[in-house]
Amino acid sequence: MLEVKNLTVSYASTLAVDNVSMEIAEGETLGMVGKSGSGKSSIAWAIMGMLEHMGGKCTGQISFQGVDLLNQPDNYSDILWKKIAIVPQAAMNSFNPVMKIGCSIREILKYHWQELSSEERRVRCKELTESVQLPEEVLLYYPHQMSGGMKQRAALAKALACKPEFLILDEATTGLDVLTEANLLKVVRRLQREENMSIMFISHDMRLIKSFCDNAVVLKDGKRVADKDGYFKELLDDSYWILPKGDKLHA
Repeated sequence: MLEVKNLTVSYASTLAVDNVSMEIAEGETLGMVGKSGSGKSSIAWAIMGMLEHMGGKCTGQISFQGVDLLNQPDNYSDILWKKIAIVPQAAMNSFNPVMKIGCSIREILKYHWQELSSEERRVRCKELTESVQLPEEVLLYYPHQMSGGMKQRAALAKALACKPEFLILDEATTGLDVLTEANLLKVVRRLQREENMSIMFISHDMRLIKSFCDNAVVLKDGKRVADKDGYFKELLDDSYWILPKGDKLHA
């Protein structure tokens, strides 16, 4: 579904991602793991075609369902949010503080699913809250009226608004307690099965990656690395998820 070849990302004179390649199949969950500053989010925003807005530049190749995105950026107009969506890092703070949650979701629908009527957008918002296990009344809430876990689910609902086929979760559970985190990931897993989505799951937590993902890409200093010099063990030791050996996170 998605193929990244020889991707290099730089900010001015700083090299953030160095010649990284990966593939994600339909329905697969690919984990991307590494310490802060390893280039994970830079790859995510390169895939979303938004890197230049953040002051970065990239070279290489990014193809989605055979369509060249990086070298033909006009293709993003038919793909962004409709086929590829992201729950960004610090998603709890990604909402407009003076806009109700329902308005934020309807805004996505208005600009990226234009054939929907106002009533159809209202119905879609209700469907989304149900799918992420939120009560319908949260659509009338402002962000400050919601807990962290509720805002994370609302951010997920917003990303899923146009029924994307590929979803990027960039540290989407950071800051949540372990039980809330596990519950949110079970919701994601259920939605993935129902929609046959592909997911790129970005985290610094190796135990969580091993529990939730089918395959993993490990980054260190902007490069994709194999297990050497105990780096994988170091990531595991730094992880805060404690699961029995061989246990997996299921819905």
